[in-house]
Amino acid sequence: MKPLLPRVCFWLLPMILLALAACDSGGDEGRAEPEDTGCIIPTRLLNDSVPIDAIPALTEPELVNADAVDYLQDDALVLGLHLGDLTVAVPHNILNFHEVINFNRTTPRVAVTFCPLTGSGLAFDRAAIDDAEFGVSGLIYLNNNVIYDRRGEPSLWSQMGALAICGEAANTTLRPLALIEMTWEGWRTLYPDTKVISANTGFERNYRVDPIVEYKELHDNTLLFPLPNPIDTRRPPKERVLGIPDGGVGGLAFPLEALDNGEPVRAIHATAQGSPLVVLFDRARRAAAAYHLTGDHAQRTFAVRNGQIIDTQTESVWQVDGRATGGPLEGNHLTPIDEAYVAFWFAWAAFQPQTEIWTDE
Repeated sequence: MKPLLPRVCFWLLPMILLALAACDSGGDEGRAEPEDTGCIIPTRLLNDSVPIDAIPALTEPELVNADAVDYLQDDALVLGLHLGDLTVAVPHNILNFHEVINFNRTTPRVAVTFCPLTGSGLAFDRAAIDDAEFGVSGLIYLNNNVIYDRRGEPSLWSQMGALAICGEAANTTLRPLALIEMTWEGWRTLYPDTKVISANTGFERNYRVDPIVEYKELHDNTLLFPLPNPIDTRRPPKERVLGIPDGGVGGLAFPLEALDNGEPVRAIHATAQGSPLVVLFDRARRAAAAYHLTGDHAQRTFAVRNGQIIDTQTESVWQVDGRATGGPLEGNHLTPIDEAYVAFWFAWAAFQPQTEIWTDE
């Protein structure tokens, strides 16, 4: 589908930019209210960063075998997911420059999204936009990127909010799809046959480098745009946390620094969304993932023995991706919590201000 850029520019974005200008003029007088712009959020919380599509989303990028990639270091982070029968790694190195990857040959059609400013990677079923493609609007909400659908009457979507915040689809939610963040070496050793996005994207970018590496330092409190509330100081601002939303403004955050107690793996039982769950953590892979404990696994308990995650009922061995790789349950899979994702702590707390934080205590 060809992007309908003129309609986007002349219909929705100018209204929002005018509202932003009104906000910048000082005071509340003349400020546009959400209903004036078709937005469900105050437009003063939207910031204009770059022109629409200046960050070019990719559609059906070239996929290659793991051994054909030379732009990734072993410790580079990737988003790993399964697209039907296809196992794919989507590297941060690519997403830093493109932010949205549209996959059209899958059922459902999927968008893998990433915001470098909030460190958040999420995958969505595009059925909510009739399988249309997503692009990068250039607008920012709570330092998180705002994506848009490329139809004739587009809407704007909050990536971390997973819902439309402006336009005809306002208040419509996106269905998240499970993915897991880990190192490139960690992913390809779990899935040697994985496909990965090639550096041959059609754009001249240096995918070997991270353009904002200093911004991502653990204790750096630099933000591109101000937040309406102070940064939550309970954790370092740029610490990566695995967050599980509760459908409102609460939820449960698992700080990766807190999960890392020096042991190679961990298994943490907790409750979120009103149901029991287990979080599996792999130190070497820098990975954490959350799984439902329901159905066949409702009474299952996990522990760590001899550096391996096992379930105490069958002594089967499990990996951070939720697969049993040894014992009576070999080949079984835990059910991932699709809504869970990793982001910087400051961003998670901005979107989920009533979040609880998991601690060893």
